[in-house]
Amino acid sequence: MLTLTVSACVLSCVVGSQTDDQKLQLVPQSGHASMLTSARYSRDGRRIVTTSWDQTVRIWDAETGTELLPLVGHIGSGPVEVANFSPDGKRIVSGGGEGEVRVWDAIRGVELMTWSRSHILSVDIAEYSYDGKYILTFGENGLCLRDASDGDIEWDLRELTSASVTCATFFKDGTHIAVGDYDGNVDILDVQSRKHEGVRTEHEDAVRSISFSQDGKRMVTSSDDGTIRVCNAESGDVIWEKDVGADFQTRAEISPDGKRVAYNDERVVRILDASDGEESLTLTGHFDDVASLCYSPDSKRIVSAGTDNFGVVWDANTGEPLALLMGESFSVTSFDFSQDTIRLAVGGGDGVARIVSLERGDVSLTLTASGSPITECRFVADSNSLLVASIFEGHKRWSAEAGDLILPGPEAEDEVRTEALDIAPDESEFITANEDEVLRWDMKSGQLLGRFRARMEGEDALETARYSPDGKRILTTCDDSIRVWENPGGRQVAVMKLPDASEESSIGFAPSYAEFSPDGKKIVGASIFRSAIVWDAESGKQIVSLKNSEDGDTYARFLDGGKRVVTTGLYGFVAISDAETGALIKRIRAHKGNVTELEFTKDEKRMFSASHDGTCKIWDVETATELCDLVFFAEGGWAVIDPRTGRYDASNAGDVDGLHWAYSDSKRGILEAIELGQFKDLYWTPGLLAKIWKGEKIEDLPKLEGIGLWPEVSIAPPQAGDAQIKLSLTNRGGGIGKVKVFVNDRPVTLDARGPSADPDAPNEELTVDIGAFMIPGQQNFVAVVADNSDEDLPLRGRAVTVSVPAKGSPYSPHLYVLAVGTNDYANDRLDLRLAARDAEAFLEAATLGSGFFEGRTHLTLLSTEESALTGVEFGEPTKARIEQEMKEIAAVAQPGDAVLLFFSGHGVTYTSASGKAYAYLTLEATSGDLSIEEVRKNKAVTFGELAAWTKDIKACKRALILDTCSSGQLVQDLSVMMKDADSDARIKEYDRFRDNTGFWVIAGSAADKASYEASAYGHGILTYTLLQALTGPGLRDSKYADIGLVARYAQNQVPILARNLGGIQAPQVFTQSGSFTIGEFGPAQVSQLSERLPSPKPQLIRPVFLNGDLQIDNLDITEKVTRELAVSSDPYARGGWHDLPAWFVDAVKLQGALRPSGTYKIVGTSVTVTIRLARGTEVVAGPVEVTGDTSSLDDLAKRVAAACFDLAKSTGLEVAVPIPGGRS
Repeated sequence: MLTLTVSACVLSCVVGSQTDDQKLQLVPQSGHASMLTSARYSRDGRRIVTTSWDQTVRIWDAETGTELLPLVGHIGSGPVEVANFSPDGKRIVSGGGEGEVRVWDAIRGVELMTWSRSHILSVDIAEYSYDGKYILTFGENGLCLRDASDGDIEWDLRELTSASVTCATFFKDGTHIAVGDYDGNVDILDVQSRKHEGVRTEHEDAVRSISFSQDGKRMVTSSDDGTIRVCNAESGDVIWEKDVGADFQTRAEISPDGKRVAYNDERVVRILDASDGEESLTLTGHFDDVASLCYSPDSKRIVSAGTDNFGVVWDANTGEPLALLMGESFSVTSFDFSQDTIRLAVGGGDGVARIVSLERGDVSLTLTASGSPITECRFVADSNSLLVASIFEGHKRWSAEAGDLILPGPEAEDEVRTEALDIAPDESEFITANEDEVLRWDMKSGQLLGRFRARMEGEDALETARYSPDGKRILTTCDDSIRVWENPGGRQVAVMKLPDASEESSIGFAPSYAEFSPDGKKIVGASIFRSAIVWDAESGKQIVSLKNSEDGDTYARFLDGGKRVVTTGLYGFVAISDAETGALIKRIRAHKGNVTELEFTKDEKRMFSASHDGTCKIWDVETATELCDLVFFAEGGWAVIDPRTGRYDASNAGDVDGLHWAYSDSKRGILEAIELGQFKDLYWTPGLLAKIWKGEKIEDLPKLEGIGLWPEVSIAPPQAGDAQIKLSLTNRGGGIGKVKVFVNDRPVTLDARGPSADPDAPNEELTVDIGAFMIPGQQNFVAVVADNSDEDLPLRGRAVTVSVPAKGSPYSPHLYVLAVGTNDYANDRLDLRLAARDAEAFLEAATLGSGFFEGRTHLTLLSTEESALTGVEFGEPTKARIEQEMKEIAAVAQPGDAVLLFFSGHGVTYTSASGKAYAYLTLEATSGDLSIEEVRKNKAVTFGELAAWTKDIKACKRALILDTCSSGQLVQDLSVMMKDADSDARIKEYDRFRDNTGFWVIAGSAADKASYEASAYGHGILTYTLLQALTGPGLRDSKYADIGLVARYAQNQVPILARNLGGIQAPQVFTQSGSFTIGEFGPAQVSQLSERLPSPKPQLIRPVFLNGDLQIDNLDITEKVTRELAVSSDPYARGGWHDLPAWFVDAVKLQGALRPSGTYKIVGTSVTVTIRLARGTEVVAGPVEVTGDTSSLDDLAKRVAAACFDLAKSTGLEVAVPIPGGRS
């Protein structure tokens, strides 16, 4: 029976009956929260273990950089300096602070042995001997050799080596130990005889690292004398020595094959030839110093650990970075509930503010509020806006609904820095604290009201600033004191400080946080050096010291009207204590890392906690039960995990990047990452957070009867003159299912097994001929994906790859472009205006960029309109002609060629026996109803037909572009693995596309949504942005049109242009391959393409109007004009199309846009508004004045909006009238 453990960073729960054999864990890509100290490979090269100052050890997939398992037992003892795998990969030994050594089960993450204080201070060396019998450790008090099976000390060298040793390592198959010392010597110790065998080399200063080649013949050392040496390991004779500059951080390692030496040089890794010391390669990519490096066992890769908090896996031959060992989740730094407690504002370490809807169970708003970590994120003004602060970028106020910037922050350096922020109880003002002062700000205008110095001479920077409940006092924390000040005025009225004569004064107080009790009579202060203290707020006298923590607290606040105090400890504890007696009431181990933030609901029944471990959790306070975990990722991603049942919910319909499964099988020694979607049908529960928040019962899941992984695959490349690869497959418990083979992302076969294959066989050998798919004269990329054979729980295997050279002269690629545009249909009511123009323009752009293919281009335009293009084959977009052209391309295109297929016109979805699918209407179409098969056969190109025709095209670089309505249905279909056993024909259609991993699809709209055409842009919106991309945003190295960059630009830009038309359009992209070049656009080509693109209408963005006398918008003119601009820019708002010289975009900032702004003056009931338009900092139109009456402000707003449009017209931009229409 399978044990299912769901782990969010360091979370775990068990579902089903327990066994220790198998575990399935949900693991966020959390990464390390502080600088890395080491990174080492497992003996088989499949995994990497890293250590960090964040006091954790983490295991990674060496090929993909996917985090597999966090090991958190060292938390509380200080930084972890080193970790190494045992030779069989089943155990890990790690060395941390306070002399602590731990041994772990490397598959399950279970701690097996701990040797506390085996050394003084940190443990800098902890490694297994080659045969796995011994563990060697080293700390400040010297070396120690232990029995790896039970930890018994075999050879205690601590007393002999405590004052001299700097580094040590095993060599000669673990029978000897090489020891470096401060005098520059490398001594050799015989493990078996316990004798000293002599000195191998002598540096002039301390030896910092020792490394041996796998055959034991060569030794490389680095020293504080600034040199790296390669020596004969037996004799000690120096082969060469290289001066690399004195740096005690330099570590050198020789590759296992003895051919190269790598060493860290500040932010880079340098690779030397081991025969002569000549530098051959430099690995550049870290943002801070490299602390450690390690070669893979096959010498083909290097992993580096950086003090920039991440590791990099490099190709040791080319220097190319292959994988990053880093997190994708972000720590939470601030919480705040809305007044109705149905939304939660969350500030992140990534500078992003998020609003979590607890009613809907998702993230309703994401805004990038800062380029540095957010310190405070608070609701204000009836929860309609957010006040967000960061240390280095100050405070800003944002709309909590739309995410627009309402008030920018200050610009003066001493006003920008924000160590703390708090809001007055009546929300009339707020305070911020820089290092020295407390600053008071008006909430509505954002103007500075006053400031006072709160940091005394000789003290460190301020850390906290909080209002009293009545707003008349402000407390601050600094160094070892809490001070209370009058508000306003800034006169000090009380100070809380441990008396010099007290028994506890030697400990110090150093408050990290403090706040008033609800009645304002008490103050509680937390200190990282000791338990929290409750003080009398008026006299400053100590009332009680809480008896809740031995390690100190990071945070403290009052509960239950001031009767209780909740504190957070350094190592993940949350404690609730009696505020009068200090007695501990309840203690919860909430996290495995420091708790950084805590927030309670108004009734104090629910608690949110956040930690440096990257998670935040929701708790039932009364029962101390964890309800769920929240994890936030880059680009607005999020996940919710129920630790009891294993269910989860996540953004992107449950397929969020940064969350995956880790599967472990201790019997087989397997620890493997599995993509999130593979168990989505079982565990994804939409709206999970809302269900938990509302107290709904979450049903248990059925027990899983074990998991069978996909088979292990090895590839033997073709022999010289051969075109066949040999595959060896090993059953890992899940059987041997489909074996798919690809060359250059092009499928060779979707199942290389024969018809009589035995899925339960322990092994299978296969031979596959790939000759027809190889590109001559270059390296070809071969990938094999083998699935398991379990029909109840099918799992897709991970691609195993190899690079294979092909004989012959280098191939010169051809470009094939088929552009189809249909304006005129058999039924005039279907006619469009711009589809044919789109196809012609796309083909024209392809012609401009064809220099990359040196004239080897083959261009076909199937259009209902005539064209003046030359060098192009023409025809009508009939069903038969489209099929003919597709088959002709398939007959001639070679693997090294590129094929672009462009369709513009009507797209529809239809429902057949196999489900909903996409189709493109040909010119024979009389309606969009394709429910009758005969109609589909004669008047449309269906999903299945596109799949069949593209499957036969051998070209490895292919892109399908659909500027039609409903085209997202095709992308949606490609992204879903069909499992309906009754839909075999449909499954084959999906497989044709899903397994065509070199195929890019760019769809103009989502499923069942419109893809707009508008004369404002002279094209369909998707086509317009594609052409725009080719003028710059889609060019790699400012020259080469890159299909990936083009697709990304379209995804970002189309929604903006669609909003200008009052519509919604979101392109969908599908790919499983790398990008490729589709053309070359130098300055001349870019200029020609730019000239042919119609100029779009100017864009107006959100205005700003203030009362000139008060410098505030007391008549709310800004919002009224904003609404009127939005309504006027909606082509549907007032019945039919209307011509305006500009479009309004509800944004605070937009490149090249025009911002209306100005002031108004009130005389009696008369209001005169002065309007200007500015682009950036330059005023480009105005001023003009519009006069109205305070009794009819809505009418005034209409006339101000009209004046804004007139001013836009006066800028001289000539644009077309928008005629938006959907292509459906």
